[in-house]
Amino acid sequence: MLPEIGKRKEQQARVDELKIEVEKAKETLNRNLREETLLKLDPEYVGLIARDRLDLMKDGETIYRLDGKR
Repeated sequence: MLPEIGKRKEQQARVDELKIEVEKAKETLNRNLREETLLKLDPEYVGLIARDRLDLMKDGETIYRLDGKR
């Protein structure tokens, strides 16, 4: 009986880990779908991304860079 209880706990822990992994994958998918939509449909967003990656700015534009690390 005891080995079965231990095995059941291990399986439940694995299920919990997989649920967390699935949620993270869903969040990543949603973020990527949103960015894809913006890149396809919003020229202002495309310009913003291009300027950011090329380290350029428009006249009169002020750039603030925030470090995502805490």
